[in-house]
Amino acid sequence: MQAWTDYPLCKDATISGPVLDEPGKPAPIREVEVLGWDGNKYARVKFEQGTYTFKVGYLYTKSFRLTRDFDGDIPSVDTKSIPVIDVYAEDNEAHWDGERWVCNHCNEPIDW
Repeated sequence: MQAWTDYPLCKDATISGPVLDEPGKPAPIREVEVLGWDGNKYARVKFEQGTYTFKVGYLYTKSFRLTRDFDGDIPSVDTKSIPVIDVYAEDNEAHWDGERWVCNHCNEPIDW
């Protein structure tokens, strides 16, 4: 799934790949590939050579920047269309099937 974000891809958001922005400073609006979310509030995305994790609320359906004076509907992504994964796993070896964690390779339940 494609989405846009204005979230800074800084050290605290980086899983792998380059640190692109400084925290607290405006970041460019970027088109990203959404890899999944944790079913609660964090998403994992891919941008160029890196993967990053931040709150799913910073993902939009179109190029958008939320400002303090914005008064309207935020074009938020629909989380129902995003797979639930372990957003902090280095290689995403498992996914949530709606009832339990399941191995991506053998499709067997995992007991963490």
